[in-house]
Amino acid sequence: QSVITRTAGFNSIAIGACQPSALFVMIILMFIGAAPGSTGGGVKVSTVGVMLAALWATARGEPEASVFRRRIPQEQIARAFLICLVAFLAVNALAAIL
Repeated sequence: QSVITRTAGFNSIAIGACQPSALFVMIILMFIGAAPGSTGGGVKVSTVGVMLAALWATARGEPEASVFRRRIPQEQIARAFLICLVAFLAVNALAAIL
């Protein structure tokens, strides 16, 4: 079912029959979206990965974030957080308009 949230809206089960917790997970997956090389919507998986790496480094008290022994520049981290913030605000603004 997680693949269904990233495609053109095909349903393998009735969405109306899902529990609220399952719908919440589906909403999160649709917000995150697909991989950078695909045509799926949402913020990309790599953007969320950069954010999680930065949060993990901050929680561990490390001065800089790194993934697979490669340092992530601060400007990329700031850009990832900005992209997610703008996307979150856009989704909420459009939901409020609806």
